[in-house]
Amino acid sequence: MTPDGGSPLRGGLIGFGAVAEKGHLPEWTRTTGVEIIGVAESDEARRAAARAFLPGARVCSAVEELFADGHLDFVDICVPSSRHAEVAGAALRNNIPVLCEKPLACRVPDAENLITLGIHSKRAVFTVHNWMFAPSIARVQELLSQDAIGTVRRCRWETIRTQPAGASAWRADAQDEGGGLLFDHGWHALYVVARWMNARPLSLTAKCSRSGHDYSCGETWDLKLIFPQGAAEIHLTWAGANRKNHAALEGTKGSLQMRDDTILVERKGAIETIPTGSAVSAGSYHPDWFGGVIRDFLHAIRPDGSGRDILRRNQEEALLCARLIEAARRSHGCDGSSVDLDHDSIATEHVAVS
Repeated sequence: MTPDGGSPLRGGLIGFGAVAEKGHLPEWTRTTGVEIIGVAESDEARRAAARAFLPGARVCSAVEELFADGHLDFVDICVPSSRHAEVAGAALRNNIPVLCEKPLACRVPDAENLITLGIHSKRAVFTVHNWMFAPSIARVQELLSQDAIGTVRRCRWETIRTQPAGASAWRADAQDEGGGLLFDHGWHALYVVARWMNARPLSLTAKCSRSGHDYSCGETWDLKLIFPQGAAEIHLTWAGANRKNHAALEGTKGSLQMRDDTILVERKGAIETIPTGSAVSAGSYHPDWFGGVIRDFLHAIRPDGSGRDILRRNQEEALLCARLIEAARRSHGCDGSSVDLDHDSIATEHVAVS
């Protein structure tokens, strides 16, 4: 099966919570050459919802039942973060390419092992980095690729929320593996900032504070990353007065601000205002951003190898995020001490669907 011809690619959804239903499925149903033929979901009520949305699909209670058919060309994993490594590993061992919600894994060794397993099985493992397709963030990336402000020397990113996202308790609880603000919003901020800085950070410092005793409320993180050419600051909070996403970048030729749905570019004393029509902070599931993820994923698994670079970059960014979150927790645990970063990489190779 191929994404560019012949019979449709056959996909399976693993987990059918709100992210799968509202964030992923709408774009899968609009994608030409793809058919969702199966769903694995442990909750009975959510299985009933899956049957209602996908009356022609096989809906199972366990992933093993979904794999047993042997008819899947890929799976899209939307289970709680603590199960990502387990489920993605099982899919790869069944020779099924994987698209996985962030985080790829909650522990660095697990993320490394998944990528290595993908190489050995010659199947892709690809993480959902959908924020790169938010209109404002994509427009900033386009401006940077056009050298609009030169080499970025400084970056400040802010994600302000009034409460944790979503209704799932595990997602908000930092004591739950894969839960908490760093995995929820921090992962997104880290791959975006690293892409904008166009370099790997050398070290970081991080501090966490909470406005109450409940781990699911009021979490705030402040990180500072040192890059070869400059520095980036990331501020994340669930204790803000309102929702917003702001970013400010200073380059060798000018500066840029992203104010949710508006970009301001200053060069040679002149300011250009660029409306993007879509606030980064609006909504939680972002089905319109997922379409870009699907395009990249289908490109990454093409048998002609043309998506090799897309796959490699995605895997490198996922590993970087896992390592930075681990380092941030270490820094906070040492009263905000600087943590040097080790970027030993796993050599990624082209993988394809069969």
